Amino acid sequence: MIACSICAVAAQGSDQWLSVKTKNFSLTGNTSAERLRGTALRLEQFRSAFSQLYPDLKLDNGKPTEIVVFKDGTDFLEFLPKRIDGTADIGVAGYFQAGDDVNYITFASSESQHDPFSTAVHEYVHSIMDANFEKAWLPPDCA
Repeated sequence: MIACSICAVAAQGSDQWLSVKTKNFSLTGNTSAERLRGTALRLEQFRSAFSQLYPDLKLDNGKPTEIVVFKDGTDFLEFLPKRIDGTADIGVAGYFQAGDDVNYITFASSESQHDPFSTAVHEYVHSIMDANFEKAWLPPDCA
């Protein structure tokens, strides 16, 4: 069983932002408590399985990773990476951003997705790659 705690975060506008913490992850989002807990559970399960399959790999780089889950693509739109021309890259479902003090994973999760947790797991793999390999060693899509 994976324990997690949930609390409400002050919100602007009509959205309620919630926070979930587990042993290895901290998630905040304006999605449902159920969706946040489900995402945290999937990430903890994936982390556990990955550690058994690849025991020699580090699963983090020593910095906390904040995970931000948006309830849908509309809310995520203004946080999408920008193309060279300055427009939002609407083809991006989520992203991992390594930082000096904190790493970030962010994505939109909606009820209409076939597997709403797949983006979270995909972005977490980018985090694992960052913790274990030099960017120059990786293909551009993995860095």
